[in-house]
Amino acid sequence: MCHRLLCLTCFVALGVSIANGQPAWQNPGTTTPTPDCAPFTQEFASPPAWYCNYYGVFPWFDAGSGWTTVLRVSAPANGAIQVTYNFIEKAADGTVQAPILDFKQYGDATPTSGRQAVFVLDRNQPSELTLIGRHPDGVSPPEAKGSVTVTISCPDKATCAAVAPQLIYTELPAISWYLSAPMSSTVSLPSQPRVLAWSAVGVNNPQGGSQAKQFMTYAIYNNSGSALAYTLTAYDKTGAVVGKRATEVIMPDVSIAEVLDESSMPGLPTGPIKVTVSGTGPSVVTFLQFIGPAATALVTAVETPAP
Repeated sequence: MCHRLLCLTCFVALGVSIANGQPAWQNPGTTTPTPDCAPFTQEFASPPAWYCNYYGVFPWFDAGSGWTTVLRVSAPANGAIQVTYNFIEKAADGTVQAPILDFKQYGDATPTSGRQAVFVLDRNQPSELTLIGRHPDGVSPPEAKGSVTVTISCPDKATCAAVAPQLIYTELPAISWYLSAPMSSTVSLPSQPRVLAWSAVGVNNPQGGSQAKQFMTYAIYNNSGSALAYTLTAYDKTGAVVGKRATEVIMPDVSIAEVLDESSMPGLPTGPIKVTVSGTGPSVVTFLQFIGPAATALVTAVETPAP
């Protein structure tokens, strides 16, 4: 699904809202100069108050040319939040850019256009934002593909820790794919430190026919701050290495997505395989499994130590 599958600096625009009827975030943080935000990031805003920021990323989005990406999140019961989505993709010349996308909140009659979406959610308030595609010069939105970085601004760390954004992308009604992936943290959390290696288990069966052919895809977001190539390693059902290769060099804050098949890793056996993605710097990785006309997101595990 690499051709259709599945920031630059994260920042907060306080007081901005794209959702009708939603108030600007009133920054309900503490006036104490040293709130306990750890492991989240501590920020200062005006009027004088401190709050916490939770940074994360979805390694891949696809919007336009039949694809839509949906971003869902809700405010926890213990506090209001401000949500900032930044849209990032790699330009044809290899540079990182923030594309202008058309998007809309659930129930909006017309799309909004921008390089980011910023909105406020009061406690327990849910949101569904649909990415339609690149802002068009003509009638049909052209396709945009890349990553979505996320900033959650919270009054305290307990509120940040309870936020769980989710990405869903589909090609309905043409194909019945409805694929979901959680946001991965880009801050070091006790449950998810800055990760050097990820893995997932899938099935490879390239000869299964139109209804049973199985293959995996993956997306890698470079969260290291430096240009890096990552290593893919495949293991068969005996634990033996059956494939290994390096990716292209990925620039910081850029993502790539590819199909894992004979062309990208020759010699893959038929059957269950474990695939790892590792590097000298951290990354965020998503894996998908396809079988005939169906697909699902795979559970991604943290590998410690890195292979």
